Amino acid sequence: MQRVPERFWKSFWNHPDPSLLRLPDDKEYVANRMFNGPWPDAAVWASVHLPTEALEYCLTLRSTKSVTRDLIVNALDARA
Repeated sequence: MQRVPERFWKSFWNHPDPSLLRLPDDKEYVANRMFNGPWPDAAVWASVHLPTEALEYCLTLRSTKSVTRDLIVNALDARA
């Protein structure tokens, strides 16, 4: 299991303990927070390191902005 790097724990400001988040178990929660948060470096990391299913999940969310959708689609295309 992979942990979310400590430098991105700021994305989980309301989580009781971000060090307990594990991938791939928490992939959808992590993806949502990293792609839809205010830190572009977190979104870029997520686009490279999170599972394809997590990226696809974020495309279904209303909260995902169009510029973020473009990043996700490009990341998915690069994987294909």
